Amino acid sequence: GFYDSAEVADLLSLLKLFDNPLQDLPALAVLRSPLVGMSLDELATMRLTQSDGHIWTALQRYHDASGDSGRPKADRFLKNFAAWRRLARQVSLSRCLEAVLDGTHYAEWLLTQPRGEQRHANVRRLLALAQQFDRFQRQGLFRFLRFVEAQQAAETGPEVAAVSGGNSVFLMSVHQSKGLEFPVVAVVDLGKPFNLADLNAEVILDEEYGLCPQIKPPHSGQRYPSLPWWLARRRQKQKSLGEELRLLYVAMTRARDTLILSGTAPAKKFAGAWREGNELNGAAVLAAGSYLDWVMGWAAAAGVYPDPPAGGNGLWRWTIYEDLDERLALSAAQASLVTQKEAPGADPNDADWQKLRQRLAWEYPHIAATHLAAKTTVTALRRQFADENEAQVLFGSAVERPKFKVRGRSGGKRTGLSATEIGTAHHTFLQLVSLERVGGVEELRQEGQRLEAAGSLSGEEVASLDFEALTAFWQSELGRRIRGQAKNVRRELEFTARISPRELEEGAGSSVEDEFIVMQGAADLAVVSPGDIWLVDFKTDQITAAELAGRLKEYEVQLRLYARALSGVYGRPVTEAWLHFLALGQSVGVELKIQNAESGTQ
Repeated sequence: GFYDSAEVADLLSLLKLFDNPLQDLPALAVLRSPLVGMSLDELATMRLTQSDGHIWTALQRYHDASGDSGRPKADRFLKNFAAWRRLARQVSLSRCLEAVLDGTHYAEWLLTQPRGEQRHANVRRLLALAQQFDRFQRQGLFRFLRFVEAQQAAETGPEVAAVSGGNSVFLMSVHQSKGLEFPVVAVVDLGKPFNLADLNAEVILDEEYGLCPQIKPPHSGQRYPSLPWWLARRRQKQKSLGEELRLLYVAMTRARDTLILSGTAPAKKFAGAWREGNELNGAAVLAAGSYLDWVMGWAAAAGVYPDPPAGGNGLWRWTIYEDLDERLALSAAQASLVTQKEAPGADPNDADWQKLRQRLAWEYPHIAATHLAAKTTVTALRRQFADENEAQVLFGSAVERPKFKVRGRSGGKRTGLSATEIGTAHHTFLQLVSLERVGGVEELRQEGQRLEAAGSLSGEEVASLDFEALTAFWQSELGRRIRGQAKNVRRELEFTARISPRELEEGAGSSVEDEFIVMQGAADLAVVSPGDIWLVDFKTDQITAAELAGRLKEYEVQLRLYARALSGVYGRPVTEAWLHFLALGQSVGVELKIQNAESGTQ
């Protein structure tokens, strides 16, 4: 689009600064653009002179205090900006824009760049738009910018300026091609179905028939067309197909010497459309579902039949490809080589062929990094490892991943909540319960009532809590140890940590040098002491003792990732970690490789 081109965006950003310089994004765009030419390092140095506030004030402070290489650029721009902004208040917008182009030689510089003529034409188009806008009374910079924003929002901006140029290919829509002519035109994807989805709406608004709804009888979920709906649909389909037919005519008449038509169709439909004796009458035109239907119907009506699959006559030539045609299996580059090799007069030398072979055989050297997420969660990594374990089962590995049943109940009480909702309720309760009120079942019930009154839990969520299982945990040896360290307890401890793929090698089975992953998660409960960290992860899965071993294999990877992250964040080792299964009332210790966050030794 016109407004998406870099040169137009640069000049519009400058105009926005004339209107109000305290706009950070336009300011950065202008400073980075060729209008000023500051490098990323210079912009970073500028920002360091004032870490908060507007970019414009940082630029002024950078200009006054810096001896950096970007200071001359800032000095030149600020002087020019003051003159340009004063000019914008005194003369027309187009004259101000002309002064900017004359002072920076921006338009001339564009001619030295790739696609220079095209980009230069875009700048001239913007200037012409400003000149046209100046003709209206009482118009100015602010209203011009609002006009541009409205066009961008409606996606109705000026067309990108067309420039003449040989040895080039233009890719455009049929609408954009109106009034133009080219030696060779390719109209592709003719088999794509027309978009007539609006004709199946429950209500059709028509100029002639008005509001035309479908009918829905009482006590029935079915709808059927009313007579106005049927008439309106037929009328609008005729209008839509008429417009599509006009577009096809426009596309086909853009060619001066050669017209290439390309499309795909099912074999049965293709054979039926090209039967001898078919007529391209009004009914056939209205029955078409794509441009290719019209093309095939026209060819059949003209007595032209594509038999054999490749041939030609005085009117056209054709090639028909089946799905399994070997030529369709060739890549675009390979097909180009075959064409060049078979074309008469083409005789590339050995060096050219070798160069082409090297380009076709090139592979991205860091392909492993493309399959590595830059940011993930601990839960996602745990699921990834679980999926890999399942894949190992499918391929006969000794690793076994048992199947678990999810039960939508807790503590023997049926509830209207799902298993996930019950688990969330237990985690919320464990996060918010007072550690001074966990001495028994009755105290925990009172805590549940308190959280319900505070709006932290609903009545149904409180009713789903297994207070006996919760009491059993807090009365266990582990629970008493945690209560003894109440001042160091952190619950739902969120963290963001950097972790290398090598550290995930134990679970993921691969590593990528010089890469890292940003990992996020939240630990259910951690005791962060001055010397070490204890870690507890609560599980609300309704499992049996026989299923415990399999579930441990799945969850211990997650707990180790928690431990690695928290060790790095707090600079101290995680010495102990447990998985506590509320349904079994059992805490299971997880073996960790204790890592010193400072030395990196294990």
